Amino acid sequence: AEEQSFREYERALREKVEAADVGVASDGEDIDEKALKIMQNLYDKRSEEPTEWDEDFPEWDTDNLEDGINEIKSAIEEKAKDAAGKKVNPEDMKEWVMYRSIATRMAAEAGQ
Repeated sequence: AEEQSFREYERALREKVEAADVGVASDGEDIDEKALKIMQNLYDKRSEEPTEWDEDFPEWDTDNLEDGINEIKSAIEEKAKDAAGKKVNPEDMKEWVMYRSIATRMAAEAGQ
């Protein structure tokens, strides 16, 4: 019952995401690259100045966005350095095997 409830929740969430234009990373696209694009777009929008003075115009503090953008850039650079040095980390392979077995089991159950 709990598993069925989770599957219904997951299906509803997937439909909601597909219906909304939230910029979901497509297959093969790096999630960090996608997050960086989204954060840079938000930073650009928050950094825009109004064309004329408006006392109701919100002033945004973008320090957190700047920090997040810098962290993601560093992570992307670090990932590129790691990829150049070695192909697969053992932890990554274990995690991949775990997710692959879960996905295979779910696909098999859905096909029955």
